[in-house]
Amino acid sequence: MMVQNSDVRNLYKIFFITILGLGLFYPSIFAGTLPIDDQQLLHHLLNVKTINWHRIFLRNGHGYYYRPLLYTSFLLDEIFMGSHPVWMHFVNILLHTINGVLVFNITKSFLKIFPINCSKEKQLIPFLSSILFLCNPIVTESVNWISGRSDLLSGTFALLSLFILLEKGQSTLFILVSGLFFFLSMLSKEVGFALFPVVLLFLYLTRISQKQFTNWRPLTTILTYIGFIIFYVMMRFGGGRHAPKLVTHVKKAMISGGTLNVFDILLPKLKIFVVAYGFYMKKLLYPLPLNFAIVSINMNLYEVFGILSILGTLLIFYLLLKKQQFILFFAVFSILFFIPALPVALYQIAWTPLAERYLYLSSVGFAVILSYLLCQIKRKYIVPYLIKDAAIIFLFVLACVVTYNRNLCWQSSLSLYKDTIKKSPSFAPIRNDYAIVLKRHGYTKEALAQFQIAKTLCRGKQSRIENNLLLAKTTSLNANIVAAKLASLYDSTKSKKIKQEILNNLLRALGMSMETRPLSDSQRENLIKTMIHYNAEGYRLFRDPFYLYRQGQLFLMLGEKEKAKVFFHQVCSESSDFFTSAACKLDQKLSKELASNE
Repeated sequence: MMVQNSDVRNLYKIFFITILGLGLFYPSIFAGTLPIDDQQLLHHLLNVKTINWHRIFLRNGHGYYYRPLLYTSFLLDEIFMGSHPVWMHFVNILLHTINGVLVFNITKSFLKIFPINCSKEKQLIPFLSSILFLCNPIVTESVNWISGRSDLLSGTFALLSLFILLEKGQSTLFILVSGLFFFLSMLSKEVGFALFPVVLLFLYLTRISQKQFTNWRPLTTILTYIGFIIFYVMMRFGGGRHAPKLVTHVKKAMISGGTLNVFDILLPKLKIFVVAYGFYMKKLLYPLPLNFAIVSINMNLYEVFGILSILGTLLIFYLLLKKQQFILFFAVFSILFFIPALPVALYQIAWTPLAERYLYLSSVGFAVILSYLLCQIKRKYIVPYLIKDAAIIFLFVLACVVTYNRNLCWQSSLSLYKDTIKKSPSFAPIRNDYAIVLKRHGYTKEALAQFQIAKTLCRGKQSRIENNLLLAKTTSLNANIVAAKLASLYDSTKSKKIKQEILNNLLRALGMSMETRPLSDSQRENLIKTMIHYNAEGYRLFRDPFYLYRQGQLFLMLGEKEKAKVFFHQVCSESSDFFTSAACKLDQKLSKELASNE
């Protein structure tokens, strides 16, 4: 009967955890998409006609990112729900909520293996760990950003793997299942690899604890995980045919003028490593202020904090090794899961060197440790229980309020970019994207001001800034002049990504030129032919079927129905975007008209 009551209580706790996760992040459902990554992702998914699984899962080592399972999840969004942003945000929230339930179960399972001197509050630790993880403000970036799903998905598989190992680690079959989820975690994001040293630590702690868990199979577990790591590496790097690019980068960094400058290279990198370590430790302990684009921090302050954090980590590891395996495990868990983010700061791999989303899984360990410490306070110190409980409730409510307000900030791209500009005022790309969002919402004057500031801040390559700046000016400048300047800018730009952005704005400026000034028949025909030329250029470079659709429309304007039909037919057969249906109808209509004329 006691077991049944316990199971019922656990079900109530899981129900509360689920409601909390879904309710707290409910505003995120309406967050829409960001110009950074999200909109490009959705546009790409709309145009996927066939799925090449071989290309998705066997990339032969090209590029830094290898996340085939993440991309597969986005494809499933497109297949079942048409890549609707509301659905994609809901999937993120659902994954985070599932992770909250897994944290509850993992903590409960770990307490069975490593009991603690907190028997009265022991049942509270798993529940408190779960809700503190769910409402930690540091997770908001991962949950609210559609493109931030990588941390959520990798986290789900990593936590599943660990939970199965804790519950069924004596069975060879379940060890294989645990290894499989570990493999899926790595296929979702590279951070999943950090689970392997976490598992090694767990196996070591079970060995030195000399508890009743003598039938664990450490060798089988280690060999299983190593096997999946080898399989992952073979998939990522084409079975060894392609050397990892990191090796090439290291050689280039280490060799200068034919000599090996080890200290010249390693000492600055070591400083960045220490600074980044200190930054992430501080963010774990106190996540505020939250910032979407972290590009500058106090290097000297975080260097000192980083040194103290590293020394503190080593000291804690030594002191807790034989006395407090429970807290030691989750402390190392937190550190190991942000270690993969340090190379991003070292080598400037991502668009910002530091980011809050990299602490998603680390916040699991922090939540468990905080819950344990709160329960210890309740047990040891002579303070009325009402005051202790009120303090815990206050901490929980405070975290929920901060997280909920941050979710509201993410709900609008305008409010998010405005907040980011306040915290990173010298970051030109963010000002540029903020200006784009302002322009889309009709705030042309404000957009133009932000473009001007971005252009001032941007040193060196300014093509994208100038491109958007010219577009913002089309309300006050002659569109024909803007088109001429954009055409010149297009020819001088080498970056393919920026070239496409300039091309799209050039075509819009040409269209405005045709609409806003009187033209003779010959001028109109020449302008349309110019637009046909640039659309053909766009399709040649970027293979976007929208350029074909526009060519069909433009040939119709010239009265050349046969040529227009060719393009509409190609769009109908090659794309599945918002313009595809219209292209198919025009293809059928023109086929009938041309057939009747014959």
